[in-house]
Amino acid sequence: MIGLLSKVNIIDNSGGLEGKCIKIIKPKSTKSGRKQRLAKVGDVILVTITKTLPLSSTSLSNTTQKNKNLKGSIYKALIVRTKIESNKQIIYSKKPTTNYLNIQNFYNNEITQNSLFKPYNYKNKVDTGVRNKFDDNSVVLINIKNNDYTPIGTRIKGPICKSIRKRKGCTKIVSITK
Repeated sequence: MIGLLSKVNIIDNSGGLEGKCIKIIKPKSTKSGRKQRLAKVGDVILVTITKTLPLSSTSLSNTTQKNKNLKGSIYKALIVRTKIESNKQIIYSKKPTTNYLNIQNFYNNEITQNSLFKPYNYKNKVDTGVRNKFDDNSVVLINIKNNDYTPIGTRIKGPICKSIRKRKGCTKIVSITK
């Protein structure tokens, strides 16, 4: 989870290396109605760039195109990896609430009032124990157009979280990861 002024690594080749979180865009509200102050994997944040790639002295035209992110510039970024475990995989148990004899009696007898047939209980949650935890907080710089996230860079280094792959609008980010 990423809070305000936390350091993040920029893992695309847009020119920035490190950044700081300035603002969490559209924070999710909790059950009590408060807005969350922490961002998780898949959230969009505002990032200011604190460290960039060094300029190479080979050719000026290539360096201006490669390092288009200047120190102190502000971009929107999608969180791809976090240090703290953020995603729990929860499945719903499909254990029958009634045994076989009660089901047979239910079908043989007429339906009475206030009797409902519920073969599966979907209210029981089972935590599988699968967590997503990485070594660093990483983001990808993006442009948002019509709920579609287009990355600024052309390559992304390292793995991304599985929940990003399932999210709508992130197909371009998933396709350019190695």
